[in-house]
Amino acid sequence: MNETFKASNYVIYEKNRIFIDICEEGCGSGCKYCYVQSKDKDQKLLSIKQIKSICEYIYDNYMGRIKILSLCPNTEPLKSKESIESVQYIISFFQKTDCYIQISTKEIVPYDFLKKINSYGNQIYINISIPVINNPMIEPKARTVDERIRNFQYMHLFKNINFSLYIKPFFKQETDKYFEIINKYKIETVYIGPVFNQKSEIPCTSLYDKKQCINIICNQEKEINDFMLKLRSFTKANVFISSVCKIYNDYGTQCPYIFLGNNHSLCQDCKLKGEKNEQIA
Repeated sequence: MNETFKASNYVIYEKNRIFIDICEEGCGSGCKYCYVQSKDKDQKLLSIKQIKSICEYIYDNYMGRIKILSLCPNTEPLKSKESIESVQYIISFFQKTDCYIQISTKEIVPYDFLKKINSYGNQIYINISIPVINNPMIEPKARTVDERIRNFQYMHLFKNINFSLYIKPFFKQETDKYFEIINKYKIETVYIGPVFNQKSEIPCTSLYDKKQCINIICNQEKEINDFMLKLRSFTKANVFISSVCKIYNDYGTQCPYIFLGNNHSLCQDCKLKGEKNEQIA
């Protein structure tokens, strides 16, 4: 193990939620809009021994305080056989806890991987990220949109896995293709998120600056809301503004996103919109 390795450097804690990194640097997808520092570089993955240390660190310091584990803020979790093994290790480690595990990907999700994690129960949420449809140069090294769409063919085979369509960041573009995808595969959950371009620096990790989150949401609110209304008109999907909204709804916690407010237009499909919200961390 690298002598400079420190498990806490690969973890970001935010109320009810932990972000876990699986690499020192690199993503490999090279998305032009991304806030990650080394988005164009190949992944330099942590070892399984290091991943084990991160899991143990989280278990010892955060169990009982968190409900959501999000993989991975600075890299593509399913980019390679090796990264998939790291993700599967994390899922296996936490499968007997009461945490929900969230994976957002622009890759093909392997059938064998789905079969394995489906056996763990209904704590896995997989977000298939398709923020851009007709401009592959914006996501030059990610899987094609058609390949990502085909992930939804497995959705009804693995009942314990919660699949969603992840439109983050949202760009103004043609919408008919999204209606087609949602209706064809009977996708029940869609997330729409804003463009983040502010960064916060944490050792070995970078995540969008939460202090800027409120202003960013408000600045893009009308465009996002108009698109959400169209999705609600042309599909039967539940549409949310954050990738954790369905998890909050599923386990009945109070929503931490106070900037959305009660009865906010972006929260139309949320069962918790009448609950007292907590201030975001």
